[in-house]
Amino acid sequence: MCSIDNMPTQLPLEATQSFGDLLNPYIEDIIKSDATKSLEEESFSPVVKGACITSNGQLTPNFEYIMEWRTKRAAVSSQIRRSPMGKHVLVLGAGFVSAPLVELLTRDEKVHVTVASELQGFVDTIHLIS
Repeated sequence: MCSIDNMPTQLPLEATQSFGDLLNPYIEDIIKSDATKSLEEESFSPVVKGACITSNGQLTPNFEYIMEWRTKRAAVSSQIRRSPMGKHVLVLGAGFVSAPLVELLTRDEKVHVTVASELQGFVDTIHLIS
């Protein structure tokens, strides 16, 4: 499940009802699940089984690629930390909530921020100027 903590009141009632309607057929599978059993031992519907990311502390076969991504990310993060430039942050979408985020990130002179927004048709790089 996903939540948006800074916009809970902006979600329309219809979207909440639609999500509930889509989730409803699978509630029984979810409620009857037993976390001590492996995914293979459970009698989930194919939809619920396919949506399970982990089971008993292990990534399920559909999501094993995540460990590969994490390994690659750790290697890149290690290189960035050694870089004189510091960290690189990409902000996708430049709506009203992005300005405070960019301001916070650019307080650290080792943070390089790139802001991209399709809506305003620009990609800009922001550097902190002391």
